Amino acid sequence: MKTIRDHLFAKLLLSYVAVIAMGAIVLVAAALLMTPRVYQRHMDIGGALIQTTPGQPNIMRNMMTERNRSVSNFRAGLLDAIGWSLLVSGVAAFGISIFFSRQILRPLDKLNEITRQIANGDYGHRLQVEGGDEFARLAANVNAMSDKLQNVEETRIRMIGDISHELRTPLTILGGYVEGMADGVVAPSRDNLDLMGRETARLTRLVGELQELSRVESGDSTFHKSPIGLVSLVMEVCRQLQPLFVDKQVVLDAQPLATQSELVVSANTDKLTQIFTNLLANALQYSPAGSRVLLRVIEQDKMAIVDIIDQGVGLQQDDVSKVFERFYRVDRSRARNGSGSGIGLSIARALARQHGGEISASSAGLGKGSTFRVSLPIGSE
Repeated sequence: MKTIRDHLFAKLLLSYVAVIAMGAIVLVAAALLMTPRVYQRHMDIGGALIQTTPGQPNIMRNMMTERNRSVSNFRAGLLDAIGWSLLVSGVAAFGISIFFSRQILRPLDKLNEITRQIANGDYGHRLQVEGGDEFARLAANVNAMSDKLQNVEETRIRMIGDISHELRTPLTILGGYVEGMADGVVAPSRDNLDLMGRETARLTRLVGELQELSRVESGDSTFHKSPIGLVSLVMEVCRQLQPLFVDKQVVLDAQPLATQSELVVSANTDKLTQIFTNLLANALQYSPAGSRVLLRVIEQDKMAIVDIIDQGVGLQQDDVSKVFERFYRVDRSRARNGSGSGIGLSIARALARQHGGEISASSAGLGKGSTFRVSLPIGSE
């Protein structure tokens, strides 16, 4: 019983054998119960026909005796035929049962091996998908799961490397100045202390952004939503960031917003402000002096669309698909300011999705600027 309980092959084989046995029992019972009656009915019809024939008084008696003998012989012959039929069909059915049981178990064995390797952290193996049955769909789902796990693992490894890289520079600077001051080589001047303060603030900002990203992406970041005028909020963000654009000699053109009708969205003011602050800071970082950043708001399919269009370094096709990944930045040699952490766009997209919206990027190519589009559902909860 333990073998049957613990092995699918035994269960399948037992089910086939049970079906064969039940079919055999029904066949024998039906043959033994029905055949004599049917045979006797036909014999009775024949006897009645003979009784109507004049001048043959002993024929009926002989027919009855012969009928009884025939019934016995027929039953014996029928049982022999059924016995041989059952033997041949049983052997054939048993062989077919073994064949199909193994056919069913073969993909399950492969699935078991692949899932064991996945559980051990080896995500490089895939199942071969054949046909469109349940096993094929299961194999496709396992492959998809393995792809996602592999992507998560690669992201984790890359993120550890990126964090190490981001932390190494400020820590090296701070360590060098502290060591120099301790040795008397570096004077604790105001400039040196200000530099150390900036690097400390950079570390604090990076850790804070990592915590924010972790909370948002894990769903632990909860906030209150209320009806917000989107155009007014975007104009206020532009007003706050205007000095930074002036300092870098980049024109922030928010004039088209003044002619836009107000669009009400259900959102959190602080989080929505953070989204547009991150996007505008990104546009400023990759825009050269003398260029222009344009904002526009439109309504499309019950969605409020905010486009941030810059004339900066632009994006390659690979950049467009990866620009929202953690710590991903375009080539530093093309950026005018490489001080960003590479997390701002990831946070912005995660926050937009928590509001039921999305952020996408597009570009005509290198040197042709970029467009970041924020889509948010219109309406108040």
